[in-house]
Amino acid sequence: MISIGEAQTRTEIDAAIALQLRVFCDEQGIAKDECLEGNDTALILVARDGNDVVATARLRDLGSQVAEVARIAVLPAYRGRGIAARLLAALDAAAETHGVRRLVMHPHAHLEGFYASLGYSVTDDAAYRIGDHLIITMDKYLAGPNT
Repeated sequence: MISIGEAQTRTEIDAAIALQLRVFCDEQGIAKDECLEGNDTALILVARDGNDVVATARLRDLGSQVAEVARIAVLPAYRGRGIAARLLAALDAAAETHGVRRLVMHPHAHLEGFYASLGYSVTDDAAYRIGDHLIITMDKYLAGPNT
């Protein structure tokens, strides 16, 4: 059974970082310096299968009731099971608890439909490339766009 929660130990945080490197650097060919931005204040959520970290995502406070959702990574054997959607729902709840009203993210363009199904919309920000990957900006309002 998969459980979702905040990374509780240095071991879990290290496992989350290793998973991000595996997915973004090893699988997708993104340069390591792009994968490791180093933000120790971010909230890191993990999905666990027993004691193993099988997916991760993080929430970084940008101030002014805005937070960034980033580094969503799921091990290949666990993809297609709804784990990323569960991680994002948990991040939504954590963000609301901390008074965040707007979430922003910078996903690969081919994932637009998935994130749109979770309430995100593409912003007017220009798309850009990281390596061979087209990156877009999406956002989601948790408490309404004008509140």
